[in-house]
Amino acid sequence: MEDAVAWYKRGVEAVKRHCGEVAIKCFDEALKIDPEYVPAWYKKGECLAGLGRYEEAIECFERVLQLEPQNTSAWCEKGSCLNFLGRNADALECFNRAVEIDPENESAWFFKGAILAVLRRYEEAEQCHERAEQLRQKKKQAKKQKSSGD
Repeated sequence: MEDAVAWYKRGVEAVKRHCGEVAIKCFDEALKIDPEYVPAWYKKGECLAGLGRYEEAIECFERVLQLEPQNTSAWCEKGSCLNFLGRNADALECFNRAVEIDPENESAWFFKGAILAVLRRYEEAEQCHERAEQLRQKKKQAKKQKSSGD
């Protein structure tokens, strides 16, 4: 009997080969074995989003968030899907949640700013983008210091 991890790994390999439908089937097999296997839910959501199947992707990210409410990546992915569906106020809630959980998450700040710009809240959008840039610079500086210290 195969385990969920083996099916998950097959799905990841299918993603690398740009075989989204095959990957989704592999993740589904993993989830039949272990319905609480977060990596499979997450990757399945990414695949579905990549195929433009945003509603289904949102369901996957919501499942991740039921299991791991502090998963900032899932909040951001759900927000991105909502954005593609034109549900910008809901998307903003997701990005707000992501930055509440992890105030150092550069991507969450960037995407929050993008949604605010779509909502014509330009001053707030600019503040978010400035925060994202500060975090990017901070990360860049830390990486530079680490490489010079090695």
